[in-house]
Amino acid sequence: MIAASPRCATAAGLTVYVIRSAPNGDTMEPKLDPEAAKQVSETPPRQRFAHVAMNARFEMTIACDRAEFARQASQAAFHELTQTEESLTYFSPASDISRINRLQPGEWARIDERTMACLQVAARIHRETDGAFDPTIRGILEAWKPRGRKETVEPTPETLAAARERTGMHLVVVDEDRYAVGVKVKGVKLDLGAIGKGFGLDRMGEVLREWELDRAMCHGAWSTALALKAPLDQAGWPMAIGDSDGTTMETVCLAGRAISRSGQEFGTHIFDPRTGRPADGKVGAWSIATTGAEADALSTAFLVMSVEEIEAYCAKHRGHGALLLIEKDKERKILRFNWPTT
Repeated sequence: MIAASPRCATAAGLTVYVIRSAPNGDTMEPKLDPEAAKQVSETPPRQRFAHVAMNARFEMTIACDRAEFARQASQAAFHELTQTEESLTYFSPASDISRINRLQPGEWARIDERTMACLQVAARIHRETDGAFDPTIRGILEAWKPRGRKETVEPTPETLAAARERTGMHLVVVDEDRYAVGVKVKGVKLDLGAIGKGFGLDRMGEVLREWELDRAMCHGAWSTALALKAPLDQAGWPMAIGDSDGTTMETVCLAGRAISRSGQEFGTHIFDPRTGRPADGKVGAWSIATTGAEADALSTAFLVMSVEEIEAYCAKHRGHGALLLIEKDKERKILRFNWPTT
C-alpha cells in the first residue's frame, strides 16, 4: 500500500508530497506538519478536494484563487471518476468488465468509450512489455489463492496450467469499430485494477483541462499521482519517494507527467503473468510516464520484469522512467533508468 504525508520544504517554501509504503501495510491519512506549514507561501492559493472511488481516497489540488469555481470543477472531475469506475470495476455485475467476463466464445459485449479507451492502453502496454503487464492475470491469482483462503497456496501443475491457458490478451478480441469485445476461450477474466486508478486520474485531468484549471495535481490513494501544469510559483509538483520505514530516498518535481508505485511487502506476492509464478527480488518499483494509466500499468510490469528488460524498455521509450528498490541478501539498492534528476 502507498501512503502520503504532505511535508513542507521550508527552505524552498514548497509543499512536498511524500509517496511511501505504510509500515503496517495500510493506507495512512495524510498529515501536515503544522510548524512547517506556517512557513509555506502558496501563490495562487491551493484548493484541495477529496472523493472516495475504486476503494480508495482520491484527492486533487488546484492552484487557483477562485475557490467556488474550483469546487465545481472538482465535482465534475469526481463525477467522471465515478462513471469510469462503474464501467471498469471487476466487482459490479453490471459493469462492462463483468459482462465481458461472462462471455462464451462467439458472443460479444458492447462497451462504452471509457472501457474501450482503457482497454486500448492496457493492450498497448501489454505488447510493449512483452506480456509483463497483463489484465487477464486474475485466473492465475485465483489459482494461487483459492476462494476463502487468506494465504497463498501453490497450485497443482494441472491447476496452474489450466489458469495459464485462460491468461493472455491474445484471448481478448476487441472490435474498435463496433465498440464490442469477445473472447476466444471460456473463462478469460479481465481485471483492470492495475491500470484503473491511473486511467481514472487521466479522465479527471481531462475534465480539469476543459474547465481551464490545468495547474493541478491529482492522486489515487498515493499509489498513482498525475501532475498537470505546475503552479505559477513552482517548477513542478514536488513528490518525495519514500521507503516503508519513513526514509525519503529522493524527491522529483513533476509537471505534465504521472508517477506510480507498486510493491510487494508484508508477505504479499506479485505474480509474473508470463510464468504464472511469483516474481522475486524487487521490494518496490516506481514508474514515471506521460499519463496516469501508463504509469499505473508500468509500475506493475516493472515489478516482474528483469532489470535488463526494464533497461531495454526505458531505452526504447524515452518518455518513461523507472526506479527500482531491489533487495538481495537483506541488502537493498536503488536502480534508476530515465529517472529525472532533482
